[in-house]
Amino acid sequence: MSSIDGLDVKSISNHILTVLNTNLVQISMMMFQCYDGAHVMSGSVSGVQDRIKYMNPEAIYTHCFSHRLNLALVNAMRGAGEFSEILGLLSMLYTFLSASIVHIEFEREQIQLIEDQIIDELPPISLKRHPVTR
Repeated sequence: MSSIDGLDVKSISNHILTVLNTNLVQISMMMFQCYDGAHVMSGSVSGVQDRIKYMNPEAIYTHCFSHRLNLALVNAMRGAGEFSEILGLLSMLYTFLSASIVHIEFEREQIQLIEDQIIDELPPISLKRHPVTR
């Protein structure tokens, strides 16, 4: 995966075009574009979708359906107080566990335990000397 120069419309558009060219995908063959609703992506006057559509008018933009579903679910659950609290708690727990030194050390310990267990389960190997034939 290559890096991107910036998060502005021009940088993102150029990066998309570079990735398409690298993978031998012709922009003229694009039928759809699907991004989240950030203005830099979806802007109808100066967004990424507008720049791509300028190069290929057939490349229709639609808001990413999985992002739409996520937005709908989050919005629907805001009214359910207890459920919202549980989701918030799970989100904080995930963030803490995935980024903390405690999590990193826990992973190291688990890997070491697995490696030790595998070594303990291996039968001992001994080289047997073959008898002299002469």
